[in-house]
Amino acid sequence: MASNGGHPLETLRARLYAPKPVGTVTPNTLSQERAPVTTAWAPPPPPIIKPPRKKLPPSLWFLIAAGGFFLIAGIVAALFLVFGGRSVSVEHVTIEVPGQTTIASGDTVPILISVKNDNPVAMLNATITVDLPEGTRDASDPNKALDQFSDSLGDIAPDTRAERTVNAILFGAENQILTIPIRVEYRTLGSNAVSVKEVKYFVTVTTSPVSVTVQSMKEVESGGPVTIRVAVRSNATTPLKNIALLGTYSPGFIPISATPAATSGSYFVLGELAPGQEKIITVTGTLTGTQGDDRVFTFTVGTAKDDGTSALGISYMSNQVAVAIAKPFLGVTVSLNRENGDVVTVPSGQSVQGNVSWKNSLTAPVANAQIYVKFSGNAFDPATVVAGTGYYRSNDSTIVFDKSSNPGLALLQPNDTGAGTFTFKPKQGVRNPSVDLTITIIGTRAGTGGGALTSKLTRTLKIGTGIALSSKILHTGGGITNTGPVPPIANQETTYTIQLTAQNSLNGVGGAISTTVLPAYVRYTGVTSAGETSITYDESTRTVSWNIGELTPDDAKTASFQVAVLPSIAQKGTSPIVIPTQTLTGTDRFTQQLVTASASALTIQTPGDAGYIPDKGIVK
Repeated sequence: MASNGGHPLETLRARLYAPKPVGTVTPNTLSQERAPVTTAWAPPPPPIIKPPRKKLPPSLWFLIAAGGFFLIAGIVAALFLVFGGRSVSVEHVTIEVPGQTTIASGDTVPILISVKNDNPVAMLNATITVDLPEGTRDASDPNKALDQFSDSLGDIAPDTRAERTVNAILFGAENQILTIPIRVEYRTLGSNAVSVKEVKYFVTVTTSPVSVTVQSMKEVESGGPVTIRVAVRSNATTPLKNIALLGTYSPGFIPISATPAATSGSYFVLGELAPGQEKIITVTGTLTGTQGDDRVFTFTVGTAKDDGTSALGISYMSNQVAVAIAKPFLGVTVSLNRENGDVVTVPSGQSVQGNVSWKNSLTAPVANAQIYVKFSGNAFDPATVVAGTGYYRSNDSTIVFDKSSNPGLALLQPNDTGAGTFTFKPKQGVRNPSVDLTITIIGTRAGTGGGALTSKLTRTLKIGTGIALSSKILHTGGGITNTGPVPPIANQETTYTIQLTAQNSLNGVGGAISTTVLPAYVRYTGVTSAGETSITYDESTRTVSWNIGELTPDDAKTASFQVAVLPSIAQKGTSPIVIPTQTLTGTDRFTQQLVTASASALTIQTPGDAGYIPDKGIVK
C-alpha cells in the first residue's frame, strides 16, 4: 500500500483493490433527471450567410475629403487669427487719434496722433502728413495760417509706436463736421515701394466763433421805411481776423443808407474782432410788397475771401428776420391814365390823368386824414399841373387832399371811401424822361387808444421815346441806277429804288428793324445801299428786312434797296402797289417797352423824281 503521500493514481489503485472500504464515500449530488434519448439524427442548422459589404460611392469619399480639408483650413485660420500672421502689410499699421470729437469754433485743439507698427519688420523713414480744414490757424502764432502739418517719424520698430501732436485753432460753422485726413508713408527693408496708411479724423463744431443777430420791425406798410439792425459778436478766445458780413435783401427792399457803409452792395468787411467784441451794422431803406407777404432778410457772417471779391470764404453762421407787409390804415389806389402799376409808361407829348382813391381799412374811425401827392423827376413840368379836387402847393410841387377840399376826410368811418383827381403834362426834350410821384397818407385813429397813422407809396411815370418811319420810291434818284420804261409797260420789267428813313426822339432804341413783304409781281434784285446797317431778303416769305440795330436819341438812319416791277396786262391803266405798308419796331432802352412805327404803301407813282408827272406812274 502506498503511503499517504504517494501518487494519486497509486492511492486510487489501493482503494480500488482493498478488501474492505477505505474511508468514507461522499454521496453523489448530481441530478438524477434523465435526459431525453434522441431516436434519430437531427439535421445540422443552416449556415449563416453574411451579406457582402457595400463599397462607398466616390461622391461620398469626395464629401469626406472636402469636409476634412475645410476642418483643417478652419483650424489653421483660427490659429492665424489667434496668434496673428507675420506678413508685412499696411493693415498692420494703426493710426489712432484719441482726442476730442466736439469743439467750439475758434478753440485751440491739441490733436494727438499715435502710429503703431504691428508688422514683423520696422517701418523705415516714416513721415506723417495732416491736412487741416480751411481757415485753420497755428496755435503758436494765431496770425499764421496752418493748412497742413508734416513731420518725420523716423524708423518705427515692430510692436512700437510713434506719436505727434498738432496744436491748431480750428474754425467752422455751428454743427459743421470737420474732416481731417491723416496720412503716414514709410518703406520696409529690402523694398523701394512706398507704403501709405490713411485715416480720417472727424470733429464736430458745436458753437460758432461768431454769432449774428438780426432785428427789425415786425410789419410795415408797403412803401414804408424799414431799419434792420445786425449785431456781430465774437465767441472765440483768440482774435478773429478778416471777418465779413453778407446780407441777402428781400425783393422789394431799396436800401437808402447803411452804417458802417457797405463795402459793396450788401457786403460788409468788418476786419478783426477781439474776443467778446461786438460790431453793429444798421441798414435803412424802403420795402414794398403785397399785403400779407413776409419779406425775409438773411445775414451770414464768416471770413472774407482772399481774392477781394464780395463773397465769404468760410461761412460761420446765418440768421434772418421776417418783416410782414401790413394792411395800410387807408387803402389808397393811384392810377395814371387808368393804369395802376408801380411803373407806368406814356408816349411822349401825352397828358396824364391821375386818380387817387382811398378807403378806411381799420375797424375804427380815422380823423383828419390827409393825402399828399409830391412830384419830382426831370420830366415834371409844374406849370402843367391841375389839382382837380385838391390843392396844388407849388412851393414844394405837392397836391394836397384834406378836409378843406374834401370834407369827408375830416372823419372817415370804417369802410368810408373817397377820391381825388389831377392832371399834368410831362416836359419834352429831356433824355430818359420820368416823373416820380410820392403819395403820403396821414391821419389820427379816433377813439381810445388813438394815435398818429402814416403810410406811403410811390409811383413812377416813364415817358417813352417816339420813333418814326418814312419811305419813298424813286426811279431817277436815290443813288441806285434803274432801268426799264417809265411809265411802265405791261409784261416789261422796270426797276425802282425804295428809300427808307428811321428816326428816333428821346430814349435810345435797341433792336430796331423795319420789314415789308413784296407782292408777287415785284422782284428783289439784291442791290442795296445801307451804310453800316444791313438789308436782307427771305425768298420763302418774300420779306425784305432792314436791320437797323441801335437808334440813339435824335438819331436818323437811311437805307435804300432796288426792286423790279413786272406789271401784267390786267394792271394797265392803274398804279399798282410796289411796297405795301412798312413797319418799324424796337425796344425803348429806358422804359423797356416795345415801340413801333409804320409808313404807308408805295405805288409806281414817283413824286420824288425830277420831272415827275402823274402819267408816268400809270401802266401802259
